[in-house]
Amino acid sequence: MDDGNFQRQGRGSSKSAIQRRQSKFRRAFVEFDHENFLAGAWPGRHNDGVRERHVNDGPEGINVDYDSEELIDNFQIGDEDENEIVDNSLEISSNDSESKQEDRSLQSGDSATEESEEEEDEQERANRRGDDWECASIEDEDGDTEDDENEAHNNTPFMQSSLNHLDKRLNVQDHITVKDYFLAGLAMSMAHKWTYEATLVYYKWIARTTHHSGLPTTKKGLWKALQRNDETVTRQLYCRECRIPVGVGKIVDKECECKLCGPNESHKHVAFFFSVSMKHQIEELFCVPNVVQSLKYRFNRPHSNCMRDIYDGTEYKKLCELGKFLHNEWNFSFTFNTDGASISESSSLSAWPLFVQINELPPHLRKKHILLAGIWVDKQKPLPNAYMLPFTQQINKLYVDGITWQPSVGYNIISKFIPLIFCADSGARYEYLRMTQFNGKWGCTFCYHKGTFIAGIKGSKYPADDTYSLRTDASIRADAVEALENYQQGKRDVNNIRGVKGPSALGLLKGFDLGKGSVVDTMHNIAGVVKHHLLMFLKDVGEEWYIGEPQSRRKIDKVMLSIKFPSRISRRTRELKYVNSYKCSEWRNFAYYGLICLEKILPDKYLKHLALLFEAVYILNGDCIILDDIDYAENLLKRYVINFDFYFETKKMTYNIHLLTHVCQTVRNWGPMWVHNAYPFESMNRKIIQAITSSNGAVLQVYTRFLMNKFIQNCAYDKTISHDTRNYISELLNVVHYDYSIERNDIRSHRFVCLGKGNCRQPSESERDIICQAGYVPENFTVYKHARIDGID
Repeated sequence: MDDGNFQRQGRGSSKSAIQRRQSKFRRAFVEFDHENFLAGAWPGRHNDGVRERHVNDGPEGINVDYDSEELIDNFQIGDEDENEIVDNSLEISSNDSESKQEDRSLQSGDSATEESEEEEDEQERANRRGDDWECASIEDEDGDTEDDENEAHNNTPFMQSSLNHLDKRLNVQDHITVKDYFLAGLAMSMAHKWTYEATLVYYKWIARTTHHSGLPTTKKGLWKALQRNDETVTRQLYCRECRIPVGVGKIVDKECECKLCGPNESHKHVAFFFSVSMKHQIEELFCVPNVVQSLKYRFNRPHSNCMRDIYDGTEYKKLCELGKFLHNEWNFSFTFNTDGASISESSSLSAWPLFVQINELPPHLRKKHILLAGIWVDKQKPLPNAYMLPFTQQINKLYVDGITWQPSVGYNIISKFIPLIFCADSGARYEYLRMTQFNGKWGCTFCYHKGTFIAGIKGSKYPADDTYSLRTDASIRADAVEALENYQQGKRDVNNIRGVKGPSALGLLKGFDLGKGSVVDTMHNIAGVVKHHLLMFLKDVGEEWYIGEPQSRRKIDKVMLSIKFPSRISRRTRELKYVNSYKCSEWRNFAYYGLICLEKILPDKYLKHLALLFEAVYILNGDCIILDDIDYAENLLKRYVINFDFYFETKKMTYNIHLLTHVCQTVRNWGPMWVHNAYPFESMNRKIIQAITSSNGAVLQVYTRFLMNKFIQNCAYDKTISHDTRNYISELLNVVHYDYSIERNDIRSHRFVCLGKGNCRQPSESERDIICQAGYVPENFTVYKHARIDGID
């Protein structure tokens, strides 16, 4: 080893060895020639009896270890020489040819490495640079620092333990009550996903430091303070093996098909899912201040000749005609969804929440006030009819009887509800409609396309064909009845009629159309098509469309990573090496910028083919769709499907490609694609999974935390709670308020209202350019934090 060049080595020792080195360190420290050292006389450059043995580097200084005759342990140098310290490693090179003593290796039986790290303020370090150096503190294995009169007297600890500057009495505001502390604690618990135990520990500390706080310190006390009412949820018992319902509550009163569960059998195989009261949740929502104005959004929004929301769909308009269900302004409609999600990577359990959305709320409030109708957590998927039956009973009661509430003081009305849209991905939709899976014969839930089977290719493919007829509510019900009759007559070989296996519990929903009510979930559909198309380009080696070479990938990455996204797109793009882990929103976003990335890389005919899809998606997902544009987009999608079959052959014609032929009909019926996709439900699904902290009692955890979260959010509107606490809850949980406006200084136009107090200032250079392009020459303008656009805050 060259003199003065040493590599970092691990070092370990016993406590006694450390103490011996500490003692020798102090002796060597006193005798060490500090002045010559700081002047540049590095150990090893002169034969002064002091030699390097081992070098440890730190982020802010240099730790140098010495052998048993000299300096033993660590010390820090405040000075950093850029010629000697590079990337947190130190190399000491000696030019003195007279210093050629043989290095001795430090031997140790312990492989553990002891490293000391300290962070310093840059300015403070600059002020000390070259002027002084600090000795690192020496700790034994118990963590106790030994005091020594010879240690550096100016050593500053990382944190001060005295905290004298905080030794003051708290002055609690007079209007803050126990209720405020209780609700603030719950808000923190929900926002930061505390366990119940963590929340109670917080309350215990407040209780110990105050007099007669009344805060709950046990879980039983917490439920009592919340006035928890378990009557809002019903246990639905089922057999874990065959998933057949066997009872309600805690009583098993039916026998299952596999004979493992029954009134006289052990409850070993009995499991349960929860059916949650919809009526209770709606009544709580309708008590929120100013919610009445939000429920009138469909009447107060700007009207135009284009399609902006669900209310502009042909099927919704039919229900608003004279004498129809939604002609009554106090009747409302639902969109419902269910999908499974694994509760963790290491668990075999999956959760299947059943969500409901009120369509008459403004778009941003629909997502905030999603209701939970049921929750199933098990290793197996729910049996669709068993899971849906309690839901259909609840919805039918709301359809017939409704709920009584007061939109204003002294004015009682009855509101009724109708289920309009069932939004689910292809993997769940066919099960709940009791149809054949999409990779089988008659696998489309929207039409009578039989599909095609190709030798050596798994599953059914869907070649381009426009001769098939669409399924209707009447045809689905007729096929279901025939399938049931075949089953009852013992004709097990005829297990389905044109893809329908039997009656679905969804057919029991009053007012629900099995044909038009089940929609294409464009979240999974569009993302699936874009993914399928791009992966072909990247993985089909040897094909004309292959662009997976490293050089092409680098070009695509360079363009993607240079894109500046608008604020409405929260998820930024990632390099193609992560393409297999892209989320649905990333695939959707690729449909907006993908053509730019593939230009001059992908052959022109394939680029133009992909443009057909991307243009149609842009049109159908817009916030204002001209009716003629739907026909134009439908033509684009038909050409895309036909050309896909022509360019890539039938073996690549998946069900997702075929579903594109049904997207435009869904848009005509129920509005733009963003109205009836699964994005808000998937977001809520993620929150449901995060609420599960243990696989034990997962169903109860989901139900309890979901309703607790709704409760605490509603408290943000409660005027009996202090203003400070309501604002704190709103900030923590991102609660949407229904009325930001003030009477003065409102600026109004035909489409928007600026809300709150404005700040007048001069525009920046870029802002001035944008405004001038619009035909204005601004001297000053007023900036507002909030605005109401088309009636939406």
